[in-house]
Amino acid sequence: ERERERGVCMGERGKSGGQRPPPFSPVQCHQLGEFYQTVDRAFDKSAKIYHQLCDERQHGPSCFNLATQYLMAARRPADAFRYFRLSCSLGNSAGCNNAGMMLKTGQGTEKNISEAAKMFESACERGMAQGCFNMHILYLQGQGVEVNKAKAFDFAAKACELGHKWACVNAARMTTIGDGVPVDLQKAEAFKKRAQELS
Repeated sequence: ERERERGVCMGERGKSGGQRPPPFSPVQCHQLGEFYQTVDRAFDKSAKIYHQLCDERQHGPSCFNLATQYLMAARRPADAFRYFRLSCSLGNSAGCNNAGMMLKTGQGTEKNISEAAKMFESACERGMAQGCFNMHILYLQGQGVEVNKAKAFDFAAKACELGHKWACVNAARMTTIGDGVPVDLQKAEAFKKRAQELS
């Protein structure tokens, strides 16, 4: 049955030939790819499904899973970077963040922290706490962007709101000592409380 489903996802004809059956939805086929990837560890089968979904049907989560498989199982970082970036362009926040990390470290692509910042900011705009926190760090340290404590605080506050514990801790510190923002002990206490809730 699973092989039949795989055939439908890949647009293959049945054993008796004839017309190809209508493909399943991208979500159904993606779930089948995840089964092959995580349960069967049949990476060749999952890769074919993800390729079909990503390259032909522009399904962002499949581009992301394909990139992850290229990075972790196939050890092909350049391909991983390409598909993380593609998944980002299709709205996948984790793809944006991972492409940013690869640009920051030069893994699978030329090191470019300015471009990494764009990827992290895209991840943040799509609601990923880690992307916001990464932007916070870049603005604190002046990596790929000019040092800007006020912007660093804004990204920490957003990351905290999205559930990043250490962003809450840093935002609390900045509002306690007035690091780039006015001292505001009431805000600092709110950030500390949020950090405790996330512990």
